[in-house]
Amino acid sequence: MLSMASSSVMEQEYSIFSKDFIERIEDQDWFVESIKRRSRRTAAKYSCSITFSNRRMRQVHKYFIEEIRRNIAENMPKGTITLDQYKMAAYLCFWLRRIVPIERVQFTLANVERAALHRGDFSAISKQQDFFAHYGNEIAAFETGFLIALYGFDAEIKRAISRQDGQVVEMSLRELIASVTLPAALVQEAVVTLKHKSNSPHSIYITLLSLFNGPGLRADRRNG
Repeated sequence: MLSMASSSVMEQEYSIFSKDFIERIEDQDWFVESIKRRSRRTAAKYSCSITFSNRRMRQVHKYFIEEIRRNIAENMPKGTITLDQYKMAAYLCFWLRRIVPIERVQFTLANVERAALHRGDFSAISKQQDFFAHYGNEIAAFETGFLIALYGFDAEIKRAISRQDGQVVEMSLRELIASVTLPAALVQEAVVTLKHKSNSPHSIYITLLSLFNGPGLRADRRNG
């Protein structure tokens, strides 16, 4: 069994919120494990657990990397080595949604609730769990894309600063990310659209971009 300290180190090692994210996404094993861990955290918020198809996760990585390389080669100025965070997030969200790497959703239930479920009593399942059971893959894809965009939406976001009692206090970026909650109505509309409508990486890009044009957020430093 891993200790709390070891578990924390592992979470940091396989975190999409890393200054090395751009450099490390070429590593398929790291990419797959990082996306799995991020998606499991999303599922836990809905009192669910998830299992993945490793084959499909590898496909997500393959098409994601190919999309980035193609876009840089065909659409970006010579010398460009990566895309802005919005395009990266949009491509990742698109392929996570399209390939559907989550193959099973399970509810986190107490033993008595699980017994009732086995008897055909579905009252133990919350609305959140039911929603995730239907849209878990899209929820995980959209949240992962949004958080990657949030992490890098401005070069200065690496260090969030607040002032308390005249002193500058640095907040960790992960604390900032943890404090951001998207409106439930927005998430519902986004994931239902992702599941049932035709979506392109560009349409997802525009959606993410629009979220960072509101008060307090700037999306003025981007490619193309």
